[in-house]
Amino acid sequence: MNTAETIIWSAAAGSMGLVVLLGAADALFSRSRASVQSLIYLTACWGFFLLLSGLAATLLPRPDAAWLHTAQVLIGPLCGGLGTHGASQSPAAARRDRLTELGFRSASILCLTGGPLCLLLAPGWQLPASAALAILSLSVALWLAVRAAQQATGSPGGWLPAAC
Repeated sequence: MNTAETIIWSAAAGSMGLVVLLGAADALFSRSRASVQSLIYLTACWGFFLLLSGLAATLLPRPDAAWLHTAQVLIGPLCGGLGTHGASQSPAAARRDRLTELGFRSASILCLTGGPLCLLLAPGWQLPASAALAILSLSVALWLAVRAAQQATGSPGGWLPAAC
């Protein structure tokens, strides 16, 4: 990574770090379960960014450390699982059908258990499998969130405009 790229990625990491600090202040003052869960998710996403942007490998004294690759494999499914779990905790969760609830739960469990299982694959397949898990989980979460919103309004189009 050249100097300009390092500066840009560092600025982006700093701004994301500020969001994590604001989340920490919110968790400290509100002391609610939701704010603590948000802080955990924001911190995991910040770690995801630092690891996969290449910034950590550039700034570390030993960029070839074995733990760095392991962390890169695990962080995607961790963020996917936490994001899916967070999406399942919406205020309208009590009005969901069983299929939607099962989908949210299954996607979270798949990511959180599948991430460590990716480490059992051949080294060349670990990171792509991890990324596929994260993308699958977040895609399922998006589909289930749209489905849940449609159920909450009681109409097939749900909250979408009539033109959609």
